[in-house]
Amino acid sequence: MSDQEPKKQPTRYEMLAPARIGLPEGMITDAAEATKCLLEVSNRANMLAPIAQVPSIPENYRLSLVVIHFFTDGDWLTGDGRPHTQAKKYDKLSNGTWYQTENGKLALHKGALRQLAAAAGLSISTENLSKEANYWVIRAKATIKDLDGGKRFMTATKELDLRPGSTTIETWERQAEESAKRGGYQNKGAGRRVQQSREAGYRMAESKAVNAVIRDILSVQTAYTKTDARKPFVYPKLTWVATTDEAKKMQAAAELGIVEQIYNSQPKKEQRVIIDAEAELVEGEIPVGVKDEDGDYEDWEGQTT
Repeated sequence: MSDQEPKKQPTRYEMLAPARIGLPEGMITDAAEATKCLLEVSNRANMLAPIAQVPSIPENYRLSLVVIHFFTDGDWLTGDGRPHTQAKKYDKLSNGTWYQTENGKLALHKGALRQLAAAAGLSISTENLSKEANYWVIRAKATIKDLDGGKRFMTATKELDLRPGSTTIETWERQAEESAKRGGYQNKGAGRRVQQSREAGYRMAESKAVNAVIRDILSVQTAYTKTDARKPFVYPKLTWVATTDEAKKMQAAAELGIVEQIYNSQPKKEQRVIIDAEAELVEGEIPVGVKDEDGDYEDWEGQTT
């Protein structure tokens, strides 16, 4: 990790109306129309949580399309903030939204993945399975509402081992030596990097686990060709619409704040963060879609935007 503080760039994206890419606007009520629409999506955009056919749309729900486009232009910088014109062959470039992989493809940064999670109404929670110092095993669980109205969950686990003599530390020491040789300066070792990483170890491992579970449950590719990266991402989302008398009664009660009185139910536990009306968060969940002031830890060397 470079001693120079890298230039931090924001995630750059825009929400698009479906008509901008030739897709129908508004709510879709017919299952056959929805299936046809999703086929069109696969031809025009990057489909999230792909489904081949919509057998039916649940009562009191409608299908709508969420379209989000991530910019591939902007300033492409190295991990230590140098412009792409000064990049060496071993440098990896980033524009704050995408970063370049070794094979020349583009992968989404953490901030962009969080925007996709928020757009899809994901609920994400994490837990640390390790009790050892300087060793973190983080399991992230994501829950999503499928097009049949049911909820589906998926988990991903990532570990970070910064115990003395670990493979990770040995790798970092080797990278520091190679970097010093390339730059022609004295090798200072990986001590500073190890110390800083131990201080932020939980967040680093947690970030990797959350990134992984978002990619898995939304079928986000690890990397995209530059052509595909320019395409928008589309998520088919179920939206609750009161169409029956009972549903309208529930909606009115919710708006008046008297659900417990009418239905004699226990009030829900106060939730720490509400991201989306359809994403029910529980205590300890990560507020995806909220700007992270503590920094971002990516899966490649040198970038901490």
